[in-house]
Amino acid sequence: RQSAQLVAVAAAAAADTTAMVERAPGNISEDAVQHVHLSLSSSGRMKVAWSMPKSGGKATHGGLIGSKPVVRYAPFGEKLGKSSAVMNAQSVLDWRGRWWNEAELERLRQGETYLYQCSSDIGGGQTLGRVRQMRAWSPNTSSDGTAEGKRRPLRIAIVGDLAEGRSGEEVVARIRAGPTTDAVLHLGDAAGNLTDENFQKGDRFLHMIEPVASAVPYMALLGDRDDLSVFRRFFHMPESNGNPWYTFNAGAARIVALWTESLVSLPGSDWNAQKAGWAKQQLLWLDRVLEHFDSAAERRLRPWVVVAGHRPVYCSVDPQRCGNEAKQLRAVLEPIFIRHHVDLYLSAHVHAYERTMPVQSNRLCRGSSTGDGQYFKQPCAPIFVVNGDAGTPALQYDTLPAPWTAHRQPGMLSYGELNIHNRTHLQYRQVQASSARVSDEFWLIKILGNGQTAVELEEDFLEAASWLAFATAIMMMTVFFIRWVHGDGLKRREEAHRNLQSEVAVLSGLPPRPLGASTAQESEQLVQLDQAGKSTDGLH
Repeated sequence: RQSAQLVAVAAAAAADTTAMVERAPGNISEDAVQHVHLSLSSSGRMKVAWSMPKSGGKATHGGLIGSKPVVRYAPFGEKLGKSSAVMNAQSVLDWRGRWWNEAELERLRQGETYLYQCSSDIGGGQTLGRVRQMRAWSPNTSSDGTAEGKRRPLRIAIVGDLAEGRSGEEVVARIRAGPTTDAVLHLGDAAGNLTDENFQKGDRFLHMIEPVASAVPYMALLGDRDDLSVFRRFFHMPESNGNPWYTFNAGAARIVALWTESLVSLPGSDWNAQKAGWAKQQLLWLDRVLEHFDSAAERRLRPWVVVAGHRPVYCSVDPQRCGNEAKQLRAVLEPIFIRHHVDLYLSAHVHAYERTMPVQSNRLCRGSSTGDGQYFKQPCAPIFVVNGDAGTPALQYDTLPAPWTAHRQPGMLSYGELNIHNRTHLQYRQVQASSARVSDEFWLIKILGNGQTAVELEEDFLEAASWLAFATAIMMMTVFFIRWVHGDGLKRREEAHRNLQSEVAVLSGLPPRPLGASTAQESEQLVQLDQAGKSTDGLH
């Protein structure tokens, strides 16, 4: 019941865009345009994908442009009509009686909200999907280190092993109802297995995530139960040279997505010679891209490096998956992470939540300012997070925590929030889907080249500006006082000269002159004449 109420609240919170759309050729059809979801292309642009029924032939219609499926879009607040931007779509797949299309959107302003509408060709006519909203991605940073086009942190929702059904609906609804999300990163095992029930489970899963996936980029990586070919049909990621691992920019951070099933021979991974070749290729690629991201120039631009994979590298809640399996993966990944100063590793696979302190070689790294275990200033090793808490069934464990465990909890249906504030502050929170309560939170704090964080620099600047303003005020008051004293002295001198002139005139028998008509020179001349007269009187 609570899940249904949360879904209803999230649906009611969606903005009504009907009045902002011009009448367009064709009919609105929910059935024709389905599976709408956004992602990022290899160039960093937003990409929209959707499916539509096969028309049975090449359509010739009086639609928006040509005879191909298209998407039109406009900034929120403008009319979505014939004058809006239009992009042709490519039909990339003929599968299960539907065309699967995608279009890369151009000239989007980072961080802004847009309206968009996908079209479908059916029977030689234009059929339009409903109008949706999307938030343009912010891959770049502003001069202050925050994500371009935003006045708040760049927020990525982190989900792992997200199940299809009521529990998954509750997580999606909470993401929609919570703070503004800019993207979703799915850490593998979508719906458990998209191929279940002859792909019907995959269809339901895409419909379930569509309220979020059609609004912000939904970035996914492969898990141990994901079929590679099927995964690629549902999710179009910015793959590296056709391989299912990739990177993308997120404000002041780099996100690196791995395919952990092809790294080492693990139980259930169906290891073969092809995967062994992929392992070598992926590790060489990972070492190369992390070396590049760790260069001084790249770190100045995007200091944060976050790696994501399905399987954990460190955990303590499951003897098998946190034991030998994690040890095998740790042997190949940890040396690369340490060599290139990875900040954070995100994983799933285990249906619970656990977060480590900075850890290296299975030992707690004590060279960090850890405080109470929530604030890590320039940590000496990566922090490892296991977030499979959206999976079912939930894991209830009875194992003891490891020496490097900072926080862990049995499965309780939650998701993560990765908040990239700027170049020096990154925050992670684990949020319960049912109540929005934050069950765990930690901060990573980077030191800039001068030994200060961005916040400390801002505080020093404000303090210096305050002292400068105070000194300026004192100087101005001093100048005004000196000018006042000088002006008052001139007035007193002039008054003294006038009094002297009057006295001399009376003594000399001269007619008094009007006030203000004398000068200091004349007064001095009168004094000299008076003194000369007295000298003459003395001689007679």
